[in-house]
Amino acid sequence: MLNSCGETEGVDDFTVRLHLNQPDISLPESLADYPALMVHRSFQGDWIKSPIGTGAFTLEKYEVGVVEVLKRRAAGEYWGGDALLDQITYVDLGDDISAELAAFASGQIDYTHVTPPDQVAVMQTLPHLDILEVVTASAGVARMHITKKPYDDIRVRRAITLAMDTETVLKVGYQGRGTIAENHHVCPIHPAYAELPKQQRDVAKAKQLLEKAGYPDGLDIQIDVPANPSWESNVCLAIADTLREANIRLKVNIMPGSTYWDVWQTTPFGHTGWNHRPLDTQILNLAYRSGAPWNETGYANPEFDKLLDKASATLDVEKRRGLMRQLQTMLQDDAIMLQPFWRSNFSALNKRVRGLQMHPSFEHHFNSVWIA
Repeated sequence: MLNSCGETEGVDDFTVRLHLNQPDISLPESLADYPALMVHRSFQGDWIKSPIGTGAFTLEKYEVGVVEVLKRRAAGEYWGGDALLDQITYVDLGDDISAELAAFASGQIDYTHVTPPDQVAVMQTLPHLDILEVVTASAGVARMHITKKPYDDIRVRRAITLAMDTETVLKVGYQGRGTIAENHHVCPIHPAYAELPKQQRDVAKAKQLLEKAGYPDGLDIQIDVPANPSWESNVCLAIADTLREANIRLKVNIMPGSTYWDVWQTTPFGHTGWNHRPLDTQILNLAYRSGAPWNETGYANPEFDKLLDKASATLDVEKRRGLMRQLQTMLQDDAIMLQPFWRSNFSALNKRVRGLQMHPSFEHHFNSVWIA
């Protein structure tokens, strides 16, 4: 979200008016995004001690890394009508997929928050399970911090992007369960996505660029990636295999999540999983605007920022598509990231559970879910 809100005005008991410093069509979506948690004025800063919300369930119990229990609100208390489930229990089974499979087999659990793509086929072997799938604008981004060597040289960055075989990375790293992307983080399901000429892999040109950049014998680099979810490290290993043909020797440093998230914005080369967001301008403002809080590439392009300002102020989708074409092309040409594919997300579900649909942003809407 842009820094667009100047003042807020309380119009009446149920209305707030925002006075913006500049137009921002993504504001409604950004206010509903998970980092923009809205709380009651009496909130004291501890969600566990004072779980004040407007949902169909209330927080009954919470133990970090163990369990969370939600209870249905009393009859008539929820504005959207009474929920159909009495209780929801979230169980943390850790990272071992065998524990998850055993929990499904024993009836301990009925649903997974997310099923890794390399486990979909395994889950399909259990006859009482269905696999839910949703097409998303979620992605894994292997991004280069362009202020740090050797990624401050655009020839190096372009060599790396030219050497990657996107189709192989999707097939090997994500079991082919997604769609090819184009190294610019704007998805075909975004409203103003502009189709660009297909990028072609060119290993020979990649080697030429490396030689001109002072690496005639190839390049030794490292990428940092969190251990969980496992698909991220699988993708990085697949990228490393395809880069090797261009004499780019990529070491994959798999890190505990807590360690990775301490350095994700500063590491010279890192792989980050980005969640789905419904608008093109929303993700670009978060990730690639100069000085944006989540700009992990260090990208700072005044021309890009000006075009993004125009796009953020353009409600007409077709007019915005022309601006988006320029923005997408800039990101491709500046070669700041490897973004090989868009993810489909999966969850395993017991067939007795009814009324549940998987949300592209992993939101849980359980107020209309029931068990047959």
